Amino acid sequence: MTGTTLVGYDGSDNARAALAYAAQRVGTGGRLVVAHVLAPPTAFIDTPYYDDSLDRAREHAVKSMGDLEDILGGVPAEQRLEEGPPAATLVSLARETAADEIVVGSRGFGGGRAVFGSVSHALLHETDRPVIVLSRRAVERQGTRAAAIRDAPVRVVGYDGSPAARAALEYALGRVHGRVTVVYAYDAPSSFLGAPYYGEALTDSQLRGRELLDELQSEDGLGPDVELDLLEGPPADAIARVAKVADADEIIVGSRGLGRFRGAFGSVSHALLHEADRPVVVVPRPTPV
Repeated sequence: MTGTTLVGYDGSDNARAALAYAAQRVGTGGRLVVAHVLAPPTAFIDTPYYDDSLDRAREHAVKSMGDLEDILGGVPAEQRLEEGPPAATLVSLARETAADEIVVGSRGFGGGRAVFGSVSHALLHETDRPVIVLSRRAVERQGTRAAAIRDAPVRVVGYDGSPAARAALEYALGRVHGRVTVVYAYDAPSSFLGAPYYGEALTDSQLRGRELLDELQSEDGLGPDVELDLLEGPPADAIARVAKVADADEIIVGSRGLGRFRGAFGSVSHALLHEADRPVVVVPRPTPV
């Protein structure tokens, strides 16, 4: 851990909220890098329209980066203005700056075009480090809460035993302090199975979840501030509900999971970006050594 956080910023409301959230997390003891990534206009635009569009985008980028002080609240930040495909450029910049994580808003409009509209989704496929995404609903919720993050944050982790889920749990446990709720959620089998197959499939899912949580319970290092929860229901919905009840500060999931019976968390990270009303941390599957 380097203590460095990279924020993708384009001046939109969601990007401003993401930057404010990152500044709160980093505080004065960490390193914050704020990057505005300028996506080049389509090459199908002829000169001089291409040059004019690029110039206007650059002007917007410079102007938006000039409004950071009010958002940062005294937290120092390095500013970077980059050009290229936003997701790939952020991933490359994160490597260059040795950032521990990347923070973005899920929807933003920069320079007259949608810059971060799909960047958050693209990052989930391209990143090699955790990505923290603030959706529109998360931004709205952040706006109604106290400005400072609590002294003892609450984190909810979606878990299915996969390498990506293990990485998500390790990320949560690696934070300095706070409470962690680990959730294994499983969909009920299709009612078309009929008896007794429906009951057997449901029991198998429940047993699998209980086995995984029991394995975690027996491991060292969980501590008294870690709770384990087994729930029936669509994983994204179940995780979001637990987070709401627990008033969690963040939801943490792996970017890809493969449970024994089905891909439990294959698309959960994407679904949570639409359903969750709080920041979602998506941790990539570990790269084999």
